Amino acid sequence: MGLYKILLKLIVILFFFGCFNGCKPAPKKIAIQTTEVSKEKDSTLSFPKYLNTNYVLGKFDYTENSDFTVVPKENSSKKIYLRKEVLEAFLEMNAAALKEDISFTILSGTRNFDHQKRIWDYKWNDKYKNLPSLERAKKILEFSSMPSTSRHHWGTDMDINSLTNSYFTQGKGLKEYNWLLQNAHTFGFYQVYTSKENGRTRL
Repeated sequence: MGLYKILLKLIVILFFFGCFNGCKPAPKKIAIQTTEVSKEKDSTLSFPKYLNTNYVLGKFDYTENSDFTVVPKENSSKKIYLRKEVLEAFLEMNAAALKEDISFTILSGTRNFDHQKRIWDYKWNDKYKNLPSLERAKKILEFSSMPSTSRHHWGTDMDINSLTNSYFTQGKGLKEYNWLLQNAHTFGFYQVYTSKENGRTRL
């Protein structure tokens, strides 16, 4: 499977708080054994032109990148960018959900290094400034990644409908969450964080 397809598999419905009540247990980790690839075989490998160190670390301007596009106003709460193929998959998923009287609004999408750094600096210098350094970092990491480590850099992750846990535990929010659990994967979207009850981990 090409690296491009692997990245597409990383497309995620990431509800900002990371996980919801009722998360399924994380699957067992699978050990992958690698073997040396011959030079002849390795020469046949190809990667998307956009895939480079700056892209992975979020050090690029997605607003000037032709692989990214603005989410339609009717599907977002503000001006948000996503990779084109991610937006296409989201719109297909939303159309399917609408048939069951469920709709999704994107609240957050692509964030590059500078955007992520602003979030980190605000929490470090203001919100949690009274905590000791180590505890401050741990507190920030509960909900915000360090710059260059955020999945949002790639334009494949989004926050939808609400940024609070409680919304998805009852009523309309719970209905939306249960629909996603049953259907999101058919459009290439996955929830990548397990429950925080025993410490947050990634699937």
